[in-house]
Amino acid sequence: MEPSSDKFFYGVIYSLSSDACNL
Repeated sequence: MEPSSDKFFYGVIYSLSSDACNL
């Protein structure tokens, strides 16, 4: 697995977490 994929996946999770926090 390439590290870039993990970074992208982590970014998506972080984005969802941020949205949930805002709510």
